[in-house]
Order: sequence, then C-alpha cells, then structure tokens
Amino acid sequence: MAIPGYQDFMLPLLKFAADGREHTISEAMDAVAQQMGITEKGRELMLPSGAQARYRNSVTWAATYLAKSLLLEWPGRG
Repeated sequence: MAIPGYQDFMLPLLKFAADGREHTISEAMDAVAQQMGITEKGRELMLPSGAQARYRNSVTWAATYLAKSLLLEWPGRG
C-alpha cells in the first residue's frame, strides 16, 4: 500500500482536531489511519533511509505545517 504525501493528511488531521480537545500525536495517527483506511502493514512501511516509518513521517510533517500556519497548536513536549 502506498502512503499518501503529507499534504493528504492535513484535512483529516484538522477534522480530528476539530473537537477542540488536546490530543497526542499517537492518538491523531490512529484516528487518521482509521479514517483513511491505512492498514497496520501500511503504517509500518519504512522510508528509504530506514530511520522512520513513512506514515509517521508524513503525519508529523502535516501536523508541523498546520502548526506553522496556526491551524493546529503544539501545547508542549510529550
């Protein structure tokens, strides 16, 4: 299964965050994967470098750009 680019995760992340509650990135990743129909096997596909899962990388970049656009907020570490 091919993992979409980070921009494809932006709208699902915003929809997940729309409840206004504070969530962890892990909660967001689980919810977005379920919403987009990404299987556990798809979530485990690694980047060519082998350093990180492609899914985690894409969702994290999407969240980063949304935070830079002030559409999401990083409340703190952890």
